[in-house]
Amino acid sequence: MRDVVNDFFSYSFSIDGPVWRTLRLLVLNPGKLFHEFIEGRRKSYYKPIEFFVLTALIYFAFAELIGFDPLKDQFAGPAPGSAQPYMEHIKEAAQFMVKNVNNFLFLRVLSIAIVLKTLHWKRHTLAEYLAVGFYISGFYLLIGMLDLVGSLFELSSGQFKLFLFPLYFTYAYVSFRAKLAWSTVLLGLISSIAVFVFYMVMSFGFSLLWVAL
Repeated sequence: MRDVVNDFFSYSFSIDGPVWRTLRLLVLNPGKLFHEFIEGRRKSYYKPIEFFVLTALIYFAFAELIGFDPLKDQFAGPAPGSAQPYMEHIKEAAQFMVKNVNNFLFLRVLSIAIVLKTLHWKRHTLAEYLAVGFYISGFYLLIGMLDLVGSLFELSSGQFKLFLFPLYFTYAYVSFRAKLAWSTVLLGLISSIAVFVFYMVMSFGFSLLWVAL
């Protein structure tokens, strides 16, 4: 974390510095950024792991500052009598997951890498897809700050970013493939759903297991 902060302040505050150049491509042409990194042209951009750590620090610092609770009103109603024990386990697991979400973030990166590797296992290595996963997950955390801002004005309950992830992932996937076709868009959307399901199975499944034990 200290190295990330030092790097960030040492060379990132120029108008055309690595952070801003990285962010610009993640918005305008994420596929170009992914290919630039994979092909070894990396000095002009912020490193994927450092970028992911930096965005996570910003996100969680802001969430802590405003007292954001993603589970607010999620378990307000009473559960039916027969389902009450199960709902208690689910509630405890959800609370555990939220409390330790910073420890589960890498699972999203891993989910992205595994899904991309499964789809295109001959194109790149798993490590290269992990770099893509760090960039996408880091930028998704920045997108998630829209939820945090929205919660201040009671415009969002923390679920808005769930709809933004498949949209941005599909956009990044199409840009990465450099092929604008309905089949590519559909495959990107299906991949985003697979990433979400894989991430939730691993993170929430582990939380349920931890609570049960």
